[in-house]
Amino acid sequence: MSATDQLWFRHPTKCWSLGDIKQFHGKEVELREVGSGALFRVLLSETHPCDVSHMHDADDLAHMNNMHEAPLLSLLERRYMADKIYTLTGDILISINPYRSIEGLYDIPQGGDLPNLKELRVPHVFMVADKAYKNMLETADPSRKNQSIIVSGESGAGKTEAAKHTLTYLATLSQRHMTITMKARQSMVARSVAIERKVLDCNPFLEAFGNAKTLRNDNSSRFGKFLKIEFDGGRILGARMRHYLLEKARVVCPGHGERNYHVFYQLCRGATEEERAALHLGPAEAYSYLVSGGDPLAGVGIGGPIVHGSAGAHGRAGAGSPFGGARASPSASSLHPGHGHHHSGHHAHGGSGAGAVATGAGAGGKLPQSAIDATHIAGVDDGDEFEEVRLALASVGIGRDTQAAMWTILAGLLHLGNVRFNENAKEEAGIVNGDVAATAAALLGVPGLPTKLVRRLVRVKGRASAYEVNLTAKQAVIARDSLAKSVYERLFTWLIAQCNRMLSSPSPSSGFIGVLDIFGFEIFDRNSFEQLCINYCNEKCVCRRMCCGCCWWCCRWCWCCGCGWSCMGGCGLWSFRHVLGG
Repeated sequence: MSATDQLWFRHPTKCWSLGDIKQFHGKEVELREVGSGALFRVLLSETHPCDVSHMHDADDLAHMNNMHEAPLLSLLERRYMADKIYTLTGDILISINPYRSIEGLYDIPQGGDLPNLKELRVPHVFMVADKAYKNMLETADPSRKNQSIIVSGESGAGKTEAAKHTLTYLATLSQRHMTITMKARQSMVARSVAIERKVLDCNPFLEAFGNAKTLRNDNSSRFGKFLKIEFDGGRILGARMRHYLLEKARVVCPGHGERNYHVFYQLCRGATEEERAALHLGPAEAYSYLVSGGDPLAGVGIGGPIVHGSAGAHGRAGAGSPFGGARASPSASSLHPGHGHHHSGHHAHGGSGAGAVATGAGAGGKLPQSAIDATHIAGVDDGDEFEEVRLALASVGIGRDTQAAMWTILAGLLHLGNVRFNENAKEEAGIVNGDVAATAAALLGVPGLPTKLVRRLVRVKGRASAYEVNLTAKQAVIARDSLAKSVYERLFTWLIAQCNRMLSSPSPSSGFIGVLDIFGFEIFDRNSFEQLCINYCNEKCVCRRMCCGCCWWCCRWCWCCGCGWSCMGGCGLWSFRHVLGG
């Protein structure tokens, strides 16, 4: 049967499917689904004509006639099943994560000239890098010399991997340029290799501090990263990194079934016995920040009968806990290895297997198995990952003493999250477990921390004097969590600064290629402010690209029925190349 005798129709479970026309019934049509042979009767308004071009295995969606969502999805599915995960739409590259390795997909020929991917228009992430590199070298307009590659898409779509492969190919192009064109010294070629190696060496600890397990992705980037690769002609000089929108809310309140940042669990399960003793570390399940979910003010960290219900309803410490049951306030000794809390099936370097926990979240109540399981990632040993983080930090010049200071800060934040508050008759907050607060204060190097958590200093404008005001329990929780988020963000910013210190070059650059790795779209039951901002940022980027397709300064553009556009000349200073994670 020819394409003219077929229609795309909206399928109740498959979104869209192709069917042979059997008979028309007024505003409806009866179709026999291609493949299954099932009969469907659908409204004509829920169909779309099938064109001969819809059946072609095109590398570029722009070559398809009568563009529509149905043939677009069908083509992407056919290519995906044939291990062709990349498809072009104009100058936009669509990528669908295969969630497995495809043999030979990222092999780069050794020796000789590389193929001209820009001219061949081979749908591949290497083509995007090749095009940006050649445009940077060939453009006659200095205002459009700098290039940028935008990597965006849903969480778990493979954006970070695409950015890594882009960097690898740019480094390869730089090496070939120096070897063939410049006949460079071996030391200059080694410099290009070293930059790529150093950028990749940063990934283990950036992922540890900036990635977390979500409901959709076990290793979701919770921050945005812009990597600016600087060039002198065609050779890489250095690189600079900039981060934005780190999801600070996750530090104090990971969602149900999710984890906090990987590094906390790696520290708890990978620290040595000496480190555990010095930091008073217990199992990860002993800390509220690592197991809590939902509203951070829904009783987490608040004790006493006044705040968030009575003691009879929720217990005294940890009232309104998402895990239910009364919670006793922990002491520093109760969190010390060998003094009460033991995670069955785990030792000091506990792996990824789930075991029973007698107590958890800094309390006497038993955690449900689902809460314990959520602190693990299947197939991942946090203890082994921690060793990789140590080595990666050492490779960028962060030695043992500095690393020890970092672990002290992280441990201080964990203990800080276990500080509990109650209120007196005047609704003045007090700390229930002063020993835990003292431990947190000692680790963070702030002796007066317990007092500052329940009081604030008020200065009146126009007066030199100041006075202290007691906080309520709810305000104390907010102050505690705000401190934790601020400290963690500053630690992360400091890490980025250390990366830039190692990657930057003192020599002036002639141009750069930027790789923008936008952390992914996520829709949670309860979305953080940071997630709202990043979703908005992604939407604005898409709107910007689509609107600029009609702008006068674009040298060339294409429009594919809402699928996107590409701008060869660039907007302002940059020419954008887009890699969509499908």
